[in-house]
Amino acid sequence: KVEIMKSVLLFDIDGTLVNSTGDSEPVHHKVMKVRGCTRFPTARESSGLTDWGLLASINSLNNNKVSENELQVCFAELDTAYLRKLQDVKLSNCIGVSHSNLSLLAQYFDLGILTGNTYRRAFNKIERIGIDAFFEKELIFTAQVRESRDELAARVRNRFSSTTHKVIVIGDTPKDITAAQNAGLTSIGIATGKFSLDELIKFSPDLAAQRLANAELSSSLPALKRLLCFALFLLGANRTTI
Repeated sequence: KVEIMKSVLLFDIDGTLVNSTGDSEPVHHKVMKVRGCTRFPTARESSGLTDWGLLASINSLNNNKVSENELQVCFAELDTAYLRKLQDVKLSNCIGVSHSNLSLLAQYFDLGILTGNTYRRAFNKIERIGIDAFFEKELIFTAQVRESRDELAARVRNRFSSTTHKVIVIGDTPKDITAAQNAGLTSIGIATGKFSLDELIKFSPDLAAQRLANAELSSSLPALKRLLCFALFLLGANRTTI
């Protein structure tokens, strides 16, 4: 790896690497409905939440009628239910995610995952679209029980606090951006999910792009400009602002 580019790129999965529309909310709803919940967040409200965060959000909308111990049972049920459902869900690469682009990127960066999915589900998704080999297993950060998106990002920050690595988080939701910011990590917003480029820019990511093949700088960080634009360039960017 080139020393000046000694950085870690952590990708969200759903809406950033993998198109898996329809994979999420219904399973969460099902496990909570059998426990008497009748109110649920919208798909956009759910975007970017960890599994635990979404369960907690549903519970809050229903006046916390499910105990925390029972939420842990729900969390375990989700993993099994999702893996069953994934067998029938057609997954595809998001725009700009290809073997050639990831292969180039891996020459200059350590590639990893930062997702609200459980480990088993996260690995299942990237394996099924054939890109798992590009990501280092020790750099796959997935949500644990009682862990919010902010807490997940903070865990990543702590993991690299004693190193010189620059950690860059790439995601498609405002929660990806704000969690990275709150943890002091660099953020790239990609409008390949449920939020538009303009909506993501309002949250002031260090870099924002319509998709991985069309990058545009949204703020001015001189020390990171070339690093970030180079990352997007390797992912197929054809337009950057420096």
